[in-house]
Amino acid sequence: MHFERLDLKSGDWGQQLERLPGAMVCQRLAWLSFLERSQHGEPIAALLWEDGSVVGVFAGMVVTKFGLRILGSPFPGWTTSYMGLNVAEGVSRNRAIRALVEFAFDDLHCIHLEMMDRHLTLGDLDGLKARHRMFRSWEVDLDENDEKLMRTFSRACRWGIRTAAKNGVVVEEAHDDEFIDEYYAQLRAVFALQRLIPTYPRERVAQLISALAPSGQLLLLRARTSDGEPAATGIFHAVDSQRAYGWGFASWPRTRHLHPNELLMLHAMSWWRARGFTIMDLAGSGDYKKKYHPRPIAVPWIQVSKYPVIPLLRDAAQRSFRLRQRVLGRLAAKPSPLPNESAVLDVELDVDTAIPDR
Repeated sequence: MHFERLDLKSGDWGQQLERLPGAMVCQRLAWLSFLERSQHGEPIAALLWEDGSVVGVFAGMVVTKFGLRILGSPFPGWTTSYMGLNVAEGVSRNRAIRALVEFAFDDLHCIHLEMMDRHLTLGDLDGLKARHRMFRSWEVDLDENDEKLMRTFSRACRWGIRTAAKNGVVVEEAHDDEFIDEYYAQLRAVFALQRLIPTYPRERVAQLISALAPSGQLLLLRARTSDGEPAATGIFHAVDSQRAYGWGFASWPRTRHLHPNELLMLHAMSWWRARGFTIMDLAGSGDYKKKYHPRPIAVPWIQVSKYPVIPLLRDAAQRSFRLRQRVLGRLAAKPSPLPNESAVLDVELDVDTAIPDR
């Protein structure tokens, strides 16, 4: 069992993905193009061969840090959800990962590999010299109409949705250029309440929309007040043929009492269900998301390093990034009273979906 790199310019990659079950949007050309532009890396597509037949595929990207090559699928900070492997029925993911490690170190000359595969389980890691952490999130089943779906929500969530509708809040699909600036301005405001700065630049949002919008797998939503003022925004994309994913949410603190976030989320769930999707991944494990009556999921995010010192350097770099974010956030913060506890808890809806290492 071994991997061979596929030339993405050959036009065969999409067909290879469709031959196997479980193809992910983040493995497709549109998303790889987004990563190439936003992370300035080298997109990688590879076929897994065994006994003369293709039994799997892999998608990721190589980036160079301090002269060292790293293979991510994805890597923290790429604002990318599940990538990894697709394999034919009956193929061992454990053996596929072993072949991937050899491909990363020997063929691509990388010194470190990270991967988050939605289909991976802890049992698939048996005997591997790999570190892992669990990416935890919530999933909501969408196989009900809006009325039945809302009955599963918490009482406070249902009250918030009714309050938003009563106060004239409306949710619309966004196709205009102003959406990017609105979303990012709201995101900055949300982070500022906790004296932080966003973990990615405005250009990241523009790059995502430019790459993914033509595919029809992206949903941009805006909630407006009864006066037409923008109140909240949301960005959602497909994960696979069944799941949708909340890429990012933001809202103005001054309009949060109108509960635009809850109404926007209900609209997103309804939109994806109408298009045949059955699951909404809430992109994070914050307890406040329990109001949507989700079920918990935990996906291994694995790390394999060629040299023992690499994990230490990797963790130090991550701590440095988080410290830098907090320092810059405090420097940018304007002197103002700290928000009360209830405001902080409400802000977490937006912050939690933007900060995770994804």
